[in-house]
Amino acid sequence: LLAEVFWQVQGRQQRQLDKTVVILDEIQIATYLVQQELIGRTLFGEPYRININADGSLQGWAGYDELDVDVGRWWIADGLWHRQWEKWTYGEHNAYQVGLDDGVIKWFKNGFLVDSCFLAAPKKIISNKP
Repeated sequence: LLAEVFWQVQGRQQRQLDKTVVILDEIQIATYLVQQELIGRTLFGEPYRININADGSLQGWAGYDELDVDVGRWWIADGLWHRQWEKWTYGEHNAYQVGLDDGVIKWFKNGFLVDSCFLAAPKKIISNKP
């Protein structure tokens, strides 16, 4: 709900999927995200880091002192990247299309941007666009 209010204030045109974004398929998601560290900012502007481990586990640290810590799990199904934290986001399961836009990872739900972040050590990816 808070994210929705944020996007209403920012304007919907900034959150729609556009032609510059390459949507990753399941193989690309696995190749590009597994064993990676994501770096971004929370909705409140605080930094976060997330490790996406090959065994399906997630580790996350948030805040300037990184004292807000959580663990979770991830998987890929139906062309989407799924994740569920123990505490963060109230432990809710969410599934996203994963987009790549000029080196920025973008998470889309129902065609709308919900978050973006950077990879600490990006891997090269081949475009799935013709």
